[in-house]
Amino acid sequence: MINTIIKNNSSLWKEAISNSDGTISSYGSVAETFILIEVFRQKGIDITLEEAQNPKELNTIDTIRILTNYPRIAEEWLDESGRTCNEADIEEMFNNFISLQLSVIKEHAIAISELTEKLNVFQSPAYEARTITGYN
Repeated sequence: MINTIIKNNSSLWKEAISNSDGTISSYGSVAETFILIEVFRQKGIDITLEEAQNPKELNTIDTIRILTNYPRIAEEWLDESGRTCNEADIEEMFNNFISLQLSVIKEHAIAISELTEKLNVFQSPAYEARTITGYN
């Protein structure tokens, strides 16, 4: 959950930088995976959990773009719509991803019991905490 701790010269923590791309609310970022599955399902394309989890460390729109190029998914897209997936389709799915995010996260979130205790460490004025979401 907390990716980087920067220490000052006295070996005290000065800053924590964390990436909370679903990790805080959904260990392993499974919420994003279910959103991807739902976005494709709305287009009539069934993608597997494994397919949805496969593209790693990419922003969301690139993940969607890569998935639409998987041979099986591209073929199913062609069968479903009569044409290949284009950039407008990808942008539409990305916009749908953003709108679905909150509802799907609520359905698949798993609370991390130690989270409050861990985050309270950084509430002191002596610390500067920063976070990124990882969602683009």
